[in-house]
Amino acid sequence: MSPLRIGALLAAVVAGPPLYGLVQDGGLETDTGLLRYGLVALACAVGAWWITSLVRAYEADASQRRREALIEEAREAIEAQQGQQRAPGDAS
Repeated sequence: MSPLRIGALLAAVVAGPPLYGLVQDGGLETDTGLLRYGLVALACAVGAWWITSLVRAYEADASQRRREALIEEAREAIEAQQGQQRAPGDAS
């Protein structure tokens, strides 16, 4: 789901009912209500984009750390294997 769609949905849930009530009571014109809804949707979309970018960065960092840990484990296993192969040859 795109950040813009998330922002529009969040704005509908958070700001929709109060704005609708203001428009129905006459406290706010329809055009002004739609403009405010658009601004809230834009702010929510920016927030959703920021959060998704943080999540993606975290996932990339976690993947990189797992990869580095696997490489280090493989390096240690290779060194241990080479050490075991050398030990019998050194004893004779």
